[in-house]
Amino acid sequence: MLYGRDQCVEHFGPYTQPCSFLTDAGINYVIWGYYCLGFCFGFRQYLSLDDLDIVVADDEMPDAIKTLQKHSYQLSKKPKVGMFGMMLKVGEFPEIAVLNFCGSEKTCLVSVIPRPVNLIPASLVHFRLEVPYYRRTSKVELPMAQCNSLACHVWTVHQPTLPGILDAALTTMRLNARRSEDLKNPFFGVKFYLKRECQELPMEELRKESLFQHGREIWSQITYQAYGRKHRFDHPMRGELPSPRQMKVAALLGDVNCEYYTFLCVDEDIYEDIRDEERAADEDDDSSDSEGWDSDEDAEMEAYYAPVLNPREPWENHFGIIEAE
Repeated sequence: MLYGRDQCVEHFGPYTQPCSFLTDAGINYVIWGYYCLGFCFGFRQYLSLDDLDIVVADDEMPDAIKTLQKHSYQLSKKPKVGMFGMMLKVGEFPEIAVLNFCGSEKTCLVSVIPRPVNLIPASLVHFRLEVPYYRRTSKVELPMAQCNSLACHVWTVHQPTLPGILDAALTTMRLNARRSEDLKNPFFGVKFYLKRECQELPMEELRKESLFQHGREIWSQITYQAYGRKHRFDHPMRGELPSPRQMKVAALLGDVNCEYYTFLCVDEDIYEDIRDEERAADEDDDSSDSEGWDSDEDAEMEAYYAPVLNPREPWENHFGIIEAE
C-alpha cells in the first residue's frame, strides 16, 4: 500500500528543506534516492533513511555546494562511499559532494535533524535534466509544529517524474552490469558482498556494482509499487505486451530503454504455452474489453490507490506520466 500525500509530507517532507535553498538559488536539480521515491511517489521505504540524495546539473555543482554552505552545511573532505540501493557500501565516488549540517538548533529551520546531503552529478546516474517531461515541481506544506520559523512552512521541491527516474535507472543498469544475466533478470541481480570480497575487487568494479544496484533498486521499487498487483506482471490476455500502464511509461523512455523495459515487463516463460489459447478465447468473448480487465478488477485497482491519489486525480497525473510533445 502506498503512502498517502499527507503521510509523504509527514514522513519525508521536513528532510527536503535543503531543496528549498537550491530552488531559491535557481539551481538545476531534482531530489533523488529513497527520499525521492517516498516523498514524490508514496513508495514505502524499508531501509534507514540516512542521507538526502539530490541530482544536480554537472556544471552547476559548484554553485549548489556554495548555496548549501551559506545555510550551515559543510563540505566533507572524505569521498562518498557507496550509493543507495546496495546494503554494503562499496566503491568510492569523489565526484559526489557530501555536505553535513553544522548549524545549531537555532539555525535549523525545521524541527528534525537535517540529514547529510549528497549532491550527485546528473551524468553519474544518467538523469536527463533537459527533458521537460522528466521533471516537475511540488510543494511541501508543513504544520507550524514541525517548523522553527514562521517563514519556512512552505517550499518548492524539484522532482523527477516516474518515467524520468526510470529512464535514468535503466541506463545506469545497462552501462554498469558486470554480468549479462543480471540484465536479463534484475530481480536476481542482488549480490551480498562480504568485506573481504570487496577488498579483492578493483575500485572500478566496485563502482560499477554499486551503480548497477543503485539503478536496480529504483527499477525494483517502481515495479513493485507503482502499478499495483493487477498491472505488475504479464497477463495472458495481453499476449506479449506489458500492461497498459507500463506501456504508457515505456513510451516516454529513450528508444533503447523503451525496448529493454518492455522486455523486462513481459514474462516470456510463464505464459509461453497458453498465450495462443488465451488470445483465442479473448477474441471470441465480446464481453471482455480490449485490455483484458473487467470492472471488478478496475474497482480493485482504484481501491488500491485510494490512500495516495486524490479521487479526482488520474493515476497518470500522480506519477507525472504525460504525453510527450
